Amino acid sequence: MIGWPKIMTVVLVLGVGTCMAATSERETTRIVSLVPSVTEILFALGARDQVVGVSDYCKFPPEAAMLPRAGGLLNPSLEQVLLLRPTLVVLYRAQADVVVKLEQLGVKAAMVSCDTTTEVIRLVREAGAWTGREAEAERVVRELEDGLNALTCATGHLRHPSVLLVISRDATDLAGIYAAGTNSYHGELLARAGGHNVIGEVPVPTVSVSKEQIIRLDPEVIIDMSYGEQA
Repeated sequence: MIGWPKIMTVVLVLGVGTCMAATSERETTRIVSLVPSVTEILFALGARDQVVGVSDYCKFPPEAAMLPRAGGLLNPSLEQVLLLRPTLVVLYRAQADVVVKLEQLGVKAAMVSCDTTTEVIRLVREAGAWTGREAEAERVVRELEDGLNALTCATGHLRHPSVLLVISRDATDLAGIYAAGTNSYHGELLARAGGHNVIGEVPVPTVSVSKEQIIRLDPEVIIDMSYGEQA
């Protein structure tokens, strides 16, 4: 029969071994994130030291803007990516051709999608697995789900005004306007906040709309989330 002190020794040794393995995994993980939302998630998980490079569009949190740049979302610089010696490069699912090139160069790549809240939550968990921060990922997921449920409860009894939620547009003109569709996390948040999306049910995350269409849709509220001249 093993005595209590011996059991404790075994448990402690196993625990230390697990901890050391997790620490080693975190130290050797080097991520280049070419997706702004992924960059934000990684920072939210406390994985800042594991992010060695970002895209030109990764501007939040402010610390991300100080990291080495690896080009645009759709045209990253493979040379710059390789100089950063990543163990993982994260790209949008539309960048399959870039993934092929990276894998030919021996660099692991992951394609992600974050159009809906379900995909965002799944992405948080994936980021936790990449960085060995599964517990932190579950904490963030709980916070997201609690926030979404609280928003629904707070607005469920209110009148639902018709809303046009503008995601992007030309900086100096009312042109190139893209609005949130219902099949997007923007659209889902709008619905939870008590707004009725004037775009209606569409299978895509964003929809191009003209000034004439906006007049015909006649929304009660227009929310402009575009960067405008600050882009």
